[in-house]
Amino acid sequence: IVLATQKGLCSKLVVEEGVAMNAALMENLYVTLVCVCNRVPVFVVGKPGSSKTLMMQVLASNLQGEQSPSPFWRKFPALYVFSYQCSPLSTAVGIRHQYEISCNYQRR
Repeated sequence: IVLATQKGLCSKLVVEEGVAMNAALMENLYVTLVCVCNRVPVFVVGKPGSSKTLMMQVLASNLQGEQSPSPFWRKFPALYVFSYQCSPLSTAVGIRHQYEISCNYQRR
């Protein structure tokens, strides 16, 4: 049931030509979409090339509220992305700061 729902939602997303809707991308899209719609914070973590950045680009371009390219997504909230690119030099303070920025935005 979950896989069918995941595939159904992903099939409604507008993606650039040449983008392969592989299993990693669909899973990232589905989990993040569920979290966004339920206002649950989500940290997307994975190895390079596991579709994290692409997933955010696809969701940001589709979830634009009334301005969404597809009528299906117009009833969903607009997505505002507050990203943080982690590296070996990342600190807890830096991550916490970005988290607080996004929380303050959500409270508005």
